[in-house]
Amino acid sequence: MLHFSRGLSALLITLFLASSLYAQDFREGYIVKLAGDTVNGFVAKRKEFCEFKMSEKAEIEKFAPTDLKGFGTKAYRHYQVKTLPVLNGPGQKVFAELIVRGTMNLYRHNDHFYVQKDTGVYFLEPAKKMVNRVPIRSNKFIGVLNSLMADCYQALTKLDYEEEEIAQAIIKYNTCRGGENELMKGKIAPLAVDFMLFAAIDRGKASLHRLEKFSYAKSISVPVGVGMRISFPRQSDKISAHLELQYDKKVFQVYDETTRNGALTRADYIARYSYVKLPVGVQYSFLRPSSTPYIKGGAVRHFALKVSGLVKSETEENGVVTKDTEEYDFSKKSGYGLWAAAGYQKQFGKSFGAFAELRFEQSTVFTYNTPGSTSRLNQLAFYFGIIL
Repeated sequence: MLHFSRGLSALLITLFLASSLYAQDFREGYIVKLAGDTVNGFVAKRKEFCEFKMSEKAEIEKFAPTDLKGFGTKAYRHYQVKTLPVLNGPGQKVFAELIVRGTMNLYRHNDHFYVQKDTGVYFLEPAKKMVNRVPIRSNKFIGVLNSLMADCYQALTKLDYEEEEIAQAIIKYNTCRGGENELMKGKIAPLAVDFMLFAAIDRGKASLHRLEKFSYAKSISVPVGVGMRISFPRQSDKISAHLELQYDKKVFQVYDETTRNGALTRADYIARYSYVKLPVGVQYSFLRPSSTPYIKGGAVRHFALKVSGLVKSETEENGVVTKDTEEYDFSKKSGYGLWAAAGYQKQFGKSFGAFAELRFEQSTVFTYNTPGSTSRLNQLAFYFGIIL
C-alpha cells in the first residue's frame, strides 16, 4: 500500500508539472498590429492578454487589447479587439473570439455570446441566470436575434445557448442575406487517440533484501507491448496522457563462493521472472507533435505471472565434491514503481509515426516468502516503436 501511495503521489506531481507546462503552450498563429500589418509566429491567450513569439525560442512579448487589432491560432481560433457591452456599465475593450464572420458576426467572450450587425454590438443574455439564488430560464437572447434578423426573418423559437446552435442560426441568416458568410472556428477534434506498438532492449538489475542484501547480475531482455496516447488538441498539442501494457520475461543469475570450516561451496543462484506491467504517465513535447523531442513519466504496476528460483551448487571438502540442486520460493505479488523517459517522435503523414526513447524505471517485484523481505528492480531500457 505504501508503494501504491508513493506511485500515486508521483503521478499527481507529474500531472501538476504537466499542467504548469501547459501554461507555456504556444500555437502557430499571428497578431494584427494597430497599423493593420500581420506578423506570423506563435501565440498564446492568457486571460485578457496575448503572448507572442516570433519563433519558438524567441523572447515572449505581451499585448493587451489596446495594443493590437487581433490575433489568432492557425486554422482554429481567431480573436478581434471589440468593445463589448456590459450590464450597468461602460463597455471595455477585450479580445473576443470571432465565431462567425458575415453580415452578422458572432463573438464569444467568457462563455457569453455577442452579435454585431452594422455598427452595433449586442449582448445575448444567457438562457439561465440566477435570481435570488434561484436559476431562472430566459429566452431573451432568442428575441434579440429575431429582432436583429427581421430583414431576413428566421422565426427562431427553440434555441439552446450553445455555440454551435447560435452559430448555425447566424450562418443561415447570413446566407439568406447573400453577403459574406464564414465559420471562423476551425475543426479540431476535442479528443485524439493514437495507438503504439513497440519493443525495447531492457537491462534490469534486481536486489532482494531479507537479513542481508542480495543482488543479482544484470538481466538483458526484450519486452514488447502496446500503448495508447490520449491528447486534447483544443487545449494543448504538447501534453498527452499515456497508458501501456507490456510483457517481459527476465532471468537473473549470480555466482557466489563461500568457505566454511574448510569446505568451499560454489553456487549459481537463478531467478526467473515473467510478468506484465501497466505504465501510466504524462508526456510533454517540446516542439510540434509532427517532429519533437519529449519527456514523460509516471507510475507503473507489475503483475507477476510466474516466479521461480533455483540454486545449483557444488561443495568441495577434503577432495570430495558434492553437487546439489535446490528450488526456493518467491512471493508472487504485484509490485509498484515509478518511471521517467526522454525521447524523440516523428510523424510520417497523418496516420503513421515512429518514436525512440530512453527510459528508467524503479519498482518493487518478487520477494522471498519470509517476513520482512523486500525487493527492488532497476531498469534502463531503450524503447522503439511505431505510432498508428
